[in-house]
Amino acid sequence: MFCEKCGKEIADDAVVCIGCGRAVMPLKAVRQYDTGVKRTSIGLLLGLLISGGIFSFMGIGLFIAGFVLSENYSYSSSTGVILAVFGVVIFLTGLAAFIFGSVLFCIYLHRAWKMIQDGYASTSPGEAVGFLFIPFFNLYWHFRAFWGWAKDYNSYTRRNAISDAPRISERMFLAWAILGAAAGIPYLGLLVVLPLYVIAIIGTVKICKAVNFFADRKV
Repeated sequence: MFCEKCGKEIADDAVVCIGCGRAVMPLKAVRQYDTGVKRTSIGLLLGLLISGGIFSFMGIGLFIAGFVLSENYSYSSSTGVILAVFGVVIFLTGLAAFIFGSVLFCIYLHRAWKMIQDGYASTSPGEAVGFLFIPFFNLYWHFRAFWGWAKDYNSYTRRNAISDAPRISERMFLAWAILGAAAGIPYLGLLVVLPLYVIAIIGTVKICKAVNFFADRKV
């Protein structure tokens, strides 16, 4: 059939026009889709990522402080050595938490892409996550995995007339992609670490809330 407003050809069972967004049938008649995704644990993920980042920076700072003390007073300075060793332990603890959190984030990102696979998504869940691990190519793929997801997600909710779904800021996810790509550039990466870390935390919360929204929906 064709949309009465813009004339675009659409599927017979469509609820909204993919061209102009006009509702084809009353919203109350729209079926609530079960995307088959599991809920995310926002607290666990944020705890790992935030504590991992804080502990890592603290460990580096303590190690540098201990090294400076050892150099200034003597390598055998117990205070400097203990401080440096303690810094290494704190850093490794933070690094382990951050790695675990990163793995969990990849799982949640996979779920985020899985829940919008209705035939219109620009990529598959496996590609969205897997291509982020390809050196150099991932500088470009940040835009597909993050900004692309935000655009596809918003299109999905409009296409299926899910008006109560959490809204995603495409501009914020575009900024996330730009900073993520910039982080892979020597020297420039050091300047964007902090803003990237902050916007990644905010974006992660948005992704988790969207996944949890659809995980709670029933057919």
